[in-house]
Parts: sequence; C-alpha cells; structure tokens
Amino acid sequence: MSPKRHDRSLEAAREKLAAKAVPDDVVALVMAMLSYEPDDRPSAQEVAQRARVLERRFNEETLAAWAERAVPPLMERQAPPPDHY
Repeated sequence: MSPKRHDRSLEAAREKLAAKAVPDDVVALVMAMLSYEPDDRPSAQEVAQRARVLERRFNEETLAAWAERAVPPLMERQAPPPDHY
C-alpha cells in the first residue's frame, strides 16, 4: 500500500472512531500503532504502558477487554485483498 493510500485509510478509520465517540487518547494510540513507517510506531512496551494509563482513566471496561471484543470484527472488515502480499 502506498503512503498516500495508507494515509487515506487511516483518516477514514479516524473518522469512524470519532463517530463512535472513541476517546481522543484511544484514537491517538491506535493511529500511532498503525503508522506507515515502522519506526514511527510505539514499541509493545510503550503500548502496554499507555494502555495501563487509559485503563485507569476509564473505570468501565478495560482497554484489553474492549480490544478483545471490538478489534477482531474491525480487522475482518479491513482485511487486505489477497494480492496485498
């Protein structure tokens, strides 16, 4: 995928998350994790640390529980075409 196409996909994802009232801090983490350049993505350790901060902020469902419930259906809908690889 080209950088421009990736940027368009990310912007569409950002809009969908905003429409669902996903908190800005969660959107920022997701967008960082989906950066086109691997060096721009947070490390697993940083993701875990930021997730812990978010978990403390939201006293409802944990971020991990939300992700286990919400992310798989999103990934299935956003699967790359077979010729992507």
